[in-house]
Amino acid sequence: YIFDLGIKNFTDNMVGKLLRQSVSEMLQVLNYKDTLPTSEPRLLPKKLFKGSEEHLIHNAVYVVQERKPENIVSIVSIGFDGSCFQKLRFTKDLSSKDIDIKTYFDNPTHNAEILASILQFSGFVKILNEELYRTGYYK
Repeated sequence: YIFDLGIKNFTDNMVGKLLRQSVSEMLQVLNYKDTLPTSEPRLLPKKLFKGSEEHLIHNAVYVVQERKPENIVSIVSIGFDGSCFQKLRFTKDLSSKDIDIKTYFDNPTHNAEILASILQFSGFVKILNEELYRTGYYK
């Protein structure tokens, strides 16, 4: 999603507020209130988005959710390119069905498939950022 709030400068406080709002929206879409076991939202390390943090990704948060038959990992991020905000949503089904995903809620990246999904999102962001530079989107 790309949206313009008529803001030409952003503050960390403003980005934090938009990120919290985006996390809340993500949890609503995931039916968080309908008692599907969901991990606490966790901030992704900024080093995963090196080169993208200037415009596309300032912060990103992920959750893991237990669903039957497939569990999921869902990520939301917020960025600002100087004139518009960018929000990315990424949700991936986890194929490992024989594990109790709740055992990884405290340390989600101890599960190789969750970590691979986070790295997949990071790779997607790098490719998207490079393409936005190549096409002249960032001016």
